[in-house]
Amino acid sequence: MTSKLKIAVLGATGYSGLELTRLLLRHPLVDKPVLLRRAENRNLQFPQKKGDENGNGEINLADIFPTLSGNGKYPLEPLSWPSLKQKRVDLLFLASPHEVSRALGPEAVAQ
Repeated sequence: MTSKLKIAVLGATGYSGLELTRLLLRHPLVDKPVLLRRAENRNLQFPQKKGDENGNGEINLADIFPTLSGNGKYPLEPLSWPSLKQKRVDLLFLASPHEVSRALGPEAVAQ
């Protein structure tokens, strides 16, 4: 059996990122994607479930987009190159504004 591809999506909270995430979640040859947000977005107020059992203020994509609720957790993590290496991500999608993607593209290739 072929091993599944490990994918990360930066910008999963945007329209393109959400649609890409929904497609990847149904793809038979892809593991559940790692969902990323830009580190500078940490001050944005995303809805969080009350009584978060971890108490870590984890942001869940299903809390932002209820259409994903009931299918498990979809934690949003800040972009971190060491974390992506640790998770052995094979492919990174940049579903972010073009200025951000253009800035991060060379940095991602250098990793």
